Amino acid sequence: MIVARSLCIFISCDLGAVPKARREQALKQQVSLHTPFTEPGYYVNWHRGRAAVWIWDQAALVARVAEAKRYQVVPESALAPSPLPEQVQSADWQRYLSGLHGYEWQRWQNGILIDSRWLPVLQTDASAVIQLSFKQASPLAPRDRQLLGHLACGVVALLLVACMSWQLGSWFRLEQQTNTLLVELDSADEGLITARHARLRAEGLRSQYEARLTLLGQGQSRTLPQLIALLPASVNTLQQYDYQPLRLQLLLQDKAPDPREYVRRLEGITLNGQRLHNVQVKLEGNGTLVRLQADIEVLPRIVQRTTGKES
Repeated sequence: MIVARSLCIFISCDLGAVPKARREQALKQQVSLHTPFTEPGYYVNWHRGRAAVWIWDQAALVARVAEAKRYQVVPESALAPSPLPEQVQSADWQRYLSGLHGYEWQRWQNGILIDSRWLPVLQTDASAVIQLSFKQASPLAPRDRQLLGHLACGVVALLLVACMSWQLGSWFRLEQQTNTLLVELDSADEGLITARHARLRAEGLRSQYEARLTLLGQGQSRTLPQLIALLPASVNTLQQYDYQPLRLQLLLQDKAPDPREYVRRLEGITLNGQRLHNVQVKLEGNGTLVRLQADIEVLPRIVQRTTGKES
């Protein structure tokens, strides 16, 4: 949709110092600053950071022509042909354009449109006026169709990439499910082997415990019941008893373990001339396994000597 030049005002803004990502916002601020309309519409032509802007009353245009909401609106100045190369090279060049209502005077500097004014009556030689053709594309107008074509190609390319990504994702998910099933089968086989090894290990530990208990002698056989009697009442099972020189280690099954209770009961206790200190408690498994470690200090034996009296 073409709007007459007589309904537009023209401004030229140098936004070369503004970053490209912020030029549109800066342009909107310039339009709102210079426009006398409440709801302006505008058309812009960029050239090396300088914006040539035509502004019109969008609200009045929509009230007069309702189709202005659906179609792009361009000023008739956008249909003007480009200046000739020798004209662009000149430092200061002017021309007149014949419009729908009246004429437009344009001033160019170094190939950039810097000023445009509307004249109701021509006050110069008619041979200098350029007649506008409304059938040809404008070199000043943006290449909307080419842009739409590029956007359409981009959308199609994105759809193709999305379809390929979905297919690749489905293939990867299928491959992952297959690998998961294979891993589960291997885990089941390994579970049977692990259970067998655990049973053999338990039997070996039991044999080792019985052999060590035999080697420790009668003294440790008396110490162990005393130690068990000092344990909390929540202890279910004694799974491991490891006695080494100056070091004691127990693995217990406790339904409600309290590490502080273990330390309170066993720290500093003397059993058969051996005192426990530096008691450490660590919870393992699901929180019901208690690994208890303590250092053993062998106390010196006190030998009582009896001195006979002469009668």
